[in-house]
Amino acid sequence: MNIDSNGSDSLRQQFQLLQEQHKKKLLLRKQKLSTRTEVTEEQKPEYLNGGNSHGSIEDLDNLELQLNSDSNDGFSIQQTFEYDNKIRELKDENGRLYKLLAERDEEMRILRKQVNQERQAIAGIGPASDTAANRIMELSKKNRELASEIEKERRKAKQLSRKLTEMENQNSSMAAQVTKQSQGSKDATDQEKGNSQVLEEKLKQAIAKMAEYRNQCEILKKEAKIAQKVIAKECGEGVNVAAVLNDPSGWRGRQQQITTLQNKVNELKAQLNDAMRSKQGLPTNGSQNFNAQRVMTPSFHDEKHKQMLRKIEKNKKEEYEKVSGELHLLNEEHQKLQTKFDAAKTRNKILTSELKGLKEQIKMLVEKGAHDDELIAALMREQERLKKTVEKKNSQIAERSQSRQEKVQQDTELVATLTQLCKEREEKVTQLERELNSLAINLAETPARQHTRSADKATITDELANDRIPSPLLDYQQNSSETVVSKTHEVEAQPRRRRIVRSSSGKNSSASALPPTPPRSGSGRRKTSGMSSDGRYMSGSTQFEEYQTLYEATKVERDKLVELVALFQHREKEVQESTCKISSEVKTLQRQNVELEKRLARVQEQRSAQDKNSKKYQRQRTGTSEERSTEPYYVEELETQLAIQKDDNDALKEALESTLEGKKEDFQYYQDIVEQTKRVFLQGLHQYRQTSSPTTTSSGNTLRT
Repeated sequence: MNIDSNGSDSLRQQFQLLQEQHKKKLLLRKQKLSTRTEVTEEQKPEYLNGGNSHGSIEDLDNLELQLNSDSNDGFSIQQTFEYDNKIRELKDENGRLYKLLAERDEEMRILRKQVNQERQAIAGIGPASDTAANRIMELSKKNRELASEIEKERRKAKQLSRKLTEMENQNSSMAAQVTKQSQGSKDATDQEKGNSQVLEEKLKQAIAKMAEYRNQCEILKKEAKIAQKVIAKECGEGVNVAAVLNDPSGWRGRQQQITTLQNKVNELKAQLNDAMRSKQGLPTNGSQNFNAQRVMTPSFHDEKHKQMLRKIEKNKKEEYEKVSGELHLLNEEHQKLQTKFDAAKTRNKILTSELKGLKEQIKMLVEKGAHDDELIAALMREQERLKKTVEKKNSQIAERSQSRQEKVQQDTELVATLTQLCKEREEKVTQLERELNSLAINLAETPARQHTRSADKATITDELANDRIPSPLLDYQQNSSETVVSKTHEVEAQPRRRRIVRSSSGKNSSASALPPTPPRSGSGRRKTSGMSSDGRYMSGSTQFEEYQTLYEATKVERDKLVELVALFQHREKEVQESTCKISSEVKTLQRQNVELEKRLARVQEQRSAQDKNSKKYQRQRTGTSEERSTEPYYVEELETQLAIQKDDNDALKEALESTLEGKKEDFQYYQDIVEQTKRVFLQGLHQYRQTSSPTTTSSGNTLRT
């Protein structure tokens, strides 16, 4: 029914969408038509103006008529074309709707077939049971294959764990090598420290030499200044030293020039003096000769000193060049050593920082390993707790399913007994109707006697109440009371039954008390010729009382069936509540499984990050390596157990759904049975009333006579 309603709702929605699309298309077409009519109205005056320019008023009238006719023809053609398009679109839409209806009918037919197959499978009838058996076989095969695959995966996991142990050993060896390298780096640092001390000593020596050379340079600077002063005195001020050096003539040529010039100056002075004396008349020859000799004789010591100075200058220049070259080399060596020293310092700093970082990483890894171990232990505890809860839930579900099966069996037995009772009652009713018809015919012939009825009716009703009430009804009362003792509805139903039985007994007594009959001993009977007619009337009255008792019994059974329906409704509510509880528990378990999966994913991510960071320095202890090698195996086991729990939850859901469907079908079946019983009893009552009406009229007539 839900499927039919869903299908009809979807069809309605699709039909509404199609109607909306059709309305939108119609609006667009109306807008287009309005625009076209406006365009035609705008074009009319142009034609009219053309007519006025070329013809008279009569021609204009004719043109207007022709234009109107042409426009009407075009408009009618457009309308027909648009209506044809509309008809085509409507036909297409109708075809689509028919197709959709056919598809929905096919889907409904398929779903009904599936429902019938599922019902047959639940009842164990038809090909659905065979398909269920085939499915069970296929599932068993799949389970075997999955078990084999799980074993293969476990073997692979063991191999991978072995590989992990090997890799951990390799990592430990690499860590040892790294420690050796660190020791070698320490030795290298010690060597570099020794080299740095040697270099520092060399630096000190070089600095001392530099101080000496600086002193020498200052001395040389002073001497150069003195030499420059001498050159200025000899050559004059403002003379370039480079020009003096470039001159081919040396100091000797300059001295000769000086001497020659001095001699010339002296000669000129002497000539002046001679001229002055000649004018004065004084002798001047002796003094002139003496001065000339004095000027013409250069000093020998000056030349020696000059040569010595030149040699000293050359030696000093050579020494200066040597010292400058050595200084340049020493500076280069100093720079190289300084760079090496700085590189060694930076390397030492980097190594110390790396060692600190590695130590911190090792501490962090150790702490993370401890936290991970605690996490894994907590997860294992939670998993064990969840396993226990799942086992408890499974046991509870199994117990509930067993109790439900027992209840269903009891209900089926009750239904079978009720159906048998109904069949027996129907047979008895048919027999009694036949007997009533025959008795009615007999009673019409016999006169009624009031004095002989009361005693016989009382005795007969007592016997019928004790003898004719069937034993299956009593068994049914006992069974129903035993099955429904624990529930509140049965507690309320028992006093109702007692009241009904008492009322039925009271009615029987009143019915028996209406016509008084004489006792069976025969003392009060009248010996007349109508003995046979009296016996027939007595038998008819007894049968009538039997019918009344049966009617009361059927009322009681009807009340019991109503109570059974109430019980079944109460059971169904309990089953629904239990299913809701189980579904909520399943959801909580699913949430817990999701949380566990998230935690496992986080742990795996942390593990992968730790493995990436600690590829070089991963293991320092042998015990921790063995413990952590088994962790991925535990993780895989956790994942497999989570998958198994998910499968169990899905199976429990399917079982709950199937039980709910079965209970619904049982309830419908019980309702059908109750309705059938109601119809049968109503038909019997109607027939009884129809048959009893002529008998009562005939008995009244006899009594009046």
